[in-house]
Amino acid sequence: MKNNNKSREQLLNEIDKLKNEISQFEKLRTKHLRPDEIQDRHKIELYSLLKASNSLNSTLDMKRVLQATTDSVIDLIDIDSSAIYLLEGDELYLGAATPILPPNMPDSFRYTKL
Repeated sequence: MKNNNKSREQLLNEIDKLKNEISQFEKLRTKHLRPDEIQDRHKIELYSLLKASNSLNSTLDMKRVLQATTDSVIDLIDIDSSAIYLLEGDELYLGAATPILPPNMPDSFRYTKL
């Protein structure tokens, strides 16, 4: 992050901008596909959502839920890595990432000040 003094509202605005950019990217990505290719892609997306839903409903353990979510996201939008950051007061906490972080990674490395 360039500016570590961003407010929650600024972060939410940036998230909205990223969502819009992802939506535009998805439109460009599917623009040149044949209808059967789009249908196949939708099947993959639905399967990924179902898999994510089953993972999320199988546990109440927050770490496992977050990890299952990042794992599902890479399949769903066809990317190499993902991460979930949790807002805790004036800090961001890296709750989960795919590829999975080393288990011996110090917890202090997961925090950053806003």
